[in-house]
Amino acid sequence: MNINMRIPVATTLFNSSNVHIPFKLDFTQRKYFWSYFHIMDVVAAVGGVNAAFTPILKKLAPFFMLWFLFALARIIKNNYIQAYRNELTSVVQYALDQLKLMSEESSNIAYKAQVKQMHQFLSIFAGKLNDPENPYNI
Repeated sequence: MNINMRIPVATTLFNSSNVHIPFKLDFTQRKYFWSYFHIMDVVAAVGGVNAAFTPILKKLAPFFMLWFLFALARIIKNNYIQAYRNELTSVVQYALDQLKLMSEESSNIAYKAQVKQMHQFLSIFAGKLNDPENPYNI
């Protein structure tokens, strides 16, 4: 066949072509049936899917619940750690402020040195409280 969907005739002897066109004819009668889904077909299909997956989900449901509870416990624990850390930081800051006031009001040199050492210790402790590298070790 050429581009025009025509079969060219040969220009040879007898103007014949070597193209073989198989015609496949039969006299069978075809019937087409159109079937539509009704609501009961949909319900039956959903019931089949439900029956297939329900046993698997029943076996896995306790694991999903445990996973959820562990995730919830982790969230609650992190919130309590953060609340504890905030409260402890405010107490240490209050202690540092009080030590600073005590150091300013005192005239005793030994007492000032002791207060200064306590202030340094609490400053180091407060620095560890705010260290993001070590969030759980206080």
